[in-house]
Amino acid sequence: MTDTELAWAAIEGPYGYLSGADDIASFGTRLAELSSGQQAVIVTWFCDAEICNGGFHQLFHNSTGKYAANGPEAFRLIGLPTAADATQQAMWFVSEGDFPIDRQRRLQLLPDRKAHARQWSTLDKAYYDAIPESVNKQQAEYIRANPDEFFV
Repeated sequence: MTDTELAWAAIEGPYGYLSGADDIASFGTRLAELSSGQQAVIVTWFCDAEICNGGFHQLFHNSTGKYAANGPEAFRLIGLPTAADATQQAMWFVSEGDFPIDRQRRLQLLPDRKAHARQWSTLDKAYYDAIPESVNKQQAEYIRANPDEFFV
């Protein structure tokens, strides 16, 4: 099983559970019910996918931006502290304080991509520079070292 396959196998069920949340409050409640490892792998999975596809602006703009608030802690847990720092800096660029998980609130605060292209590019580069081979490799290493957090 590849690292990517292992990471997805570990979070596929919990992701389905989270997807069934009707609103942002129930999403938060459901996320909190997962183990810290499940939370970290799900959060880093979606943050990384969005950032690598279109940068932090895309992550924060899309509905998956609700995962970003837990990004720094999640990246630290799986052993990527520099990615955690880059994510925290990007969140601070949007909101100097509590980062909103509510999409409409995020969109109100989100600096324009074109008007702030240099800042977004700098934030994205900091993240890309922080990633070793792949986030999936770090996720898989964490899962293998902590199987009790994922599999019964």
